[in-house]
Amino acid sequence: MKSIVFIILGSLLGLVLLTAQVSCATHETCSNSLQAAELAYANGRYDAAQALCDELVSAREFSSLNTDELCRLALLFVRLSENHGDENANTAFAAKTLEAAIERDADSTALFLSLAPVEDQARLTLIRAISEGRRNPVSTDSLEFDPADTIISY
Repeated sequence: MKSIVFIILGSLLGLVLLTAQVSCATHETCSNSLQAAELAYANGRYDAAQALCDELVSAREFSSLNTDELCRLALLFVRLSENHGDENANTAFAAKTLEAAIERDADSTALFLSLAPVEDQARLTLIRAISEGRRNPVSTDSLEFDPADTIISY
């Protein structure tokens, strides 16, 4: 009897892993994957959340996510960078995802950022600054030091 239960549980686990490995074929599948990743993170299953987020970013249909979903994915990557996995990689993925949301619809992205909880606004503001820095790099010529601009006189 126990072996039948183990076979069934093993089959279900295999099915879940197979589903996670398949790239998003439709928007609905990507949306479901995002919801599953958010749920896994909320339940403390960081490995599963990380795997689902990585799959969403590497999927060919990454562009099928809408602006809100891209923002949610960016926020999830920021949270994962603080709690699990490679902080630098998750931060880079968060910046890439938020950049895609801004390119798709800057107004909707700004609305999402303004409606996010305060602690998440701080996280996303940092990621937005990184994203904007990548899109609009500052010229080093404009960073020249001018002693006349200082308060202290010599």
